[in-house]
Amino acid sequence: MVVPDLPHEEAADFRAALADEGIDLITIVGPADPERIKAVVAPATGFLTVFPAPPEPVLSQEIAAIRAASDLPIVVNAEVTQPQAVEAIAKVADGVQLNAAFVQLIADHADAKTVADYTKRLVSAVTTIK
Repeated sequence: MVVPDLPHEEAADFRAALADEGIDLITIVGPADPERIKAVVAPATGFLTVFPAPPEPVLSQEIAAIRAASDLPIVVNAEVTQPQAVEAIAKVADGVQLNAAFVQLIADHADAKTVADYTKRLVSAVTTIK
């Protein structure tokens, strides 16, 4: 479960309640110094999500700092819409989360074929990387 705006310092009780039900509380990692990153990711389970997604080369540096502190997969929550941008993020991360892109696409087109075609283009952009 992702809970936006949940401060790290207030997550322990919620994390424990979810764990009792077999649910991971997904940790959001924002821009921070390496010590803060270590503290934030230490109790994490499931995967980590980076938000907001900074531009390159800052994204690669941030992901490197997170990888130094955790072995969990890293997903970047990005506001990109082009397959090339998704591909660039997928080269440094384990996954790409595109909430804003899909909300906008559905608002603009609202038909299943357009959404499916767009999704196929994005999947194609990242499946050849790893």
